[in-house]
Amino acid sequence: MTQLSQVEDASRLMDTGIVDVVLVHTRAAGIDGLLETAGDVPVVICSDRPSVAEAVAAMKAGAADYVPPTSAEQACLDAVLGHTTGDAHEVRMRLAATQAALVERERLAIVGQLAAGVAHEINNPSAFVVANLEELRAGIRDLRELLKVTMEAAVLSGQEQQLLRIQRLSDQAGYPELIPEMLTMMHESLTGMARIRNIVQDLKGFSRLDDGDRVPADVRRLLERSIGLTQNELRYRGRIETTIERVPAVLCAPGRISQVFVHVVSFLVHLSEESSPDRVFRVSCQPEGPWVKLTFNDTGTELDEPTLARIWDPVLENERPTGARTGLGLAVCREILRRHQGEIDILPRDGTTIVVRLPAINPMPATSFALLPDEDGEGDILEYASVMVVDDEPSLVNSLRRVLRGVKAFASASSGRLALEQLEEGIRPDIILCDLMMSDVSGPELYERVTADYPELADRMLFITGGAFTEDTRAFSEAHEDRVLFKPIPPQQLRERMRAHLAETKTVTGGS
Repeated sequence: MTQLSQVEDASRLMDTGIVDVVLVHTRAAGIDGLLETAGDVPVVICSDRPSVAEAVAAMKAGAADYVPPTSAEQACLDAVLGHTTGDAHEVRMRLAATQAALVERERLAIVGQLAAGVAHEINNPSAFVVANLEELRAGIRDLRELLKVTMEAAVLSGQEQQLLRIQRLSDQAGYPELIPEMLTMMHESLTGMARIRNIVQDLKGFSRLDDGDRVPADVRRLLERSIGLTQNELRYRGRIETTIERVPAVLCAPGRISQVFVHVVSFLVHLSEESSPDRVFRVSCQPEGPWVKLTFNDTGTELDEPTLARIWDPVLENERPTGARTGLGLAVCREILRRHQGEIDILPRDGTTIVVRLPAINPMPATSFALLPDEDGEGDILEYASVMVVDDEPSLVNSLRRVLRGVKAFASASSGRLALEQLEEGIRPDIILCDLMMSDVSGPELYERVTADYPELADRMLFITGGAFTEDTRAFSEAHEDRVLFKPIPPQQLRERMRAHLAETKTVTGGS
């Protein structure tokens, strides 16, 4: 049994389709609304001091029973038996499965919040590590050329003593083999940071388990993330083969759809304890008329008829062959897809096949950060721009100062409050690069102040974030997604995006 403090929470849980009975106390507010929305779910009302008039009113309003606390458990069982078929033992099993599913849901929500917080904290140091590595790699290349020219000059000068000193230091440092080795280390480090970035993006996507605003999403990316999250389970059970075609976008809550994909893959993995190279998991994504079709296939197992007949039953989660529970059950996955106007089918074909269909929408135009050359062809537009960076991470500010060392002017503020003070003093940057999450004045709050007090600067703001995990920042980043950059962002991509923004806003003109 799951205890809730608000009647509204019970209404939301009933929408999932996994609640068999609701027991509510007469002191709870909103009982009338609960009875109106309960539908086929029986509602038992419990009262410490039963009143005949109150009982009559409750039964007329649609309550399944009206009882004192001592009779509540039996009344719940009777209510369920009155709405379903089967004996009391099966009903108790259903209630136990529902309780386990609700506990799992709450645990997933907590894990989602933790994942979002961890992703944000990892992204901040990752951002300046990537920026510093990129600048070090560029610096090493310049040093290589400098050393080459220096040695050539020493040879041409004929100064034997100087040449011997250079040769001794060169041998001591392992030059010239050292430079290529350093560049290789830089490349490997940047590759590792890219992998960390992908892992963090996967965590952020999976953490969004809410049913909030739906956005156009690339199902291929959600699928790849979900496979990545289940990779540890997959690799020890068999081989995985993927066929992912280009598909239209889907309007969805990305976290919910990722949850479906993760559960479907995990469901197939745990159908059998066998681990064999002959066991193949095939995952495909392809367009199919108005749908985006995703097929998940396990060649190593076949579901029998009794299991297929009960495949949507939450009780099945307690009867898994491997003893592993994978969350909320396929029944809840079907409910999530129903809310997205999607479908899910289980087919005893080529082992076990699960087919998911989601309605496609017209593809969204891709945003390009590429900047066309200036019409006058004179130099880099960034050279004529003044930039303000607002971020409470000093190391990141320092790395951005190095990345943007070619700009006309660079200013920084370690908080939104200090940024406002600089604006009050008269500074008017061409671009304001602002973090979303800050302790005193957040990025969205700073944007509101700038829009109200300095409207000519509002369009000059770009935002960087390691993860928007509060409702306000999440809503803001979705409303301004064309101006939000996610940490860590490679320096070249950042510079290109800033050039594009300068060209769009026509704040500065190259060569002016």
